[in-house]
Amino acid sequence: QKLKEGIFKDGKEDGKWISWQSNGQKKEEGTYKDGKREGLHISWFEDGQIKEEGNYKEGKEDGLVTTWFVNGEKMEEGIYKGGKEDGLVTTWFVNGQKSAESTYKDGKKSGLSKSWYENGRKKNEGIYKDGKQDGLVSDWYSNGQKWVEGTFKNGKENGKWTGWWENGQKFTEANFKDGKRDGLYTSWHENGQKKLGKIYKDGQENGYWASWDENGQKIEEGNYKNSKEDGNWTFWYSNGQKKRDGTFNNGKLISIECWDEDGNECECGFLGCN
Repeated sequence: QKLKEGIFKDGKEDGKWISWQSNGQKKEEGTYKDGKREGLHISWFEDGQIKEEGNYKEGKEDGLVTTWFVNGEKMEEGIYKGGKEDGLVTTWFVNGQKSAESTYKDGKKSGLSKSWYENGRKKNEGIYKDGKQDGLVSDWYSNGQKWVEGTFKNGKENGKWTGWWENGQKFTEANFKDGKRDGLYTSWHENGQKKLGKIYKDGQENGYWASWDENGQKIEEGNYKNSKEDGNWTFWYSNGQKKRDGTFNNGKLISIECWDEDGNECECGFLGCN
């Protein structure tokens, strides 16, 4: 059984080459120049189904390149230049549903990029510039509900970012500056009750901080300075009774008082009363 046929020149593949599977089906066909792929190359699966088809120049992908799944559905198709993506590149799931679509320039994403779930619903959409995210980006859950939305600048989060639970309730809202949290950060429980509120400056917690349970009862309240507890901090039980009251200086505990769930003062332990 013939497995490969072609021409050599000075010890290198040069001209048309063909290879076959062990079952006699054609495996690959293409031309070479000085040992490198040149022009159209095609490969097949063992059953004869086409696997890949693309153009090459000096051994690198150059022009349209397409690949397929073994079931015959297209897997990926894109434009290449000098071995790098350069133009529209599209991928698909094995069921034929589109998976992603992006535009490239010199191997880097440039412009609008989209992706989808296998059920056809949109998964992600964002703008790229020179390979970095730059502009609005959105993510969705597989049920179609928006998950996250915000903006990038030169690959870093910048401006307002918002996130939602799968039921549509907001779960977070934050502001960023040059990739770092800056300003008010708020999060919510899945039932819509506020969960957390704090302030950031240049990526560090600075200022007021508070948290609540799912019923709306405040659990903690205090202040941060350069991401360290500073000043008075108060903690409550879920019944609203004060649990601990402490004073901090640059992250170090200076003094503390503790109470049990009935309001009786007690000796302080690691998480409350001993």
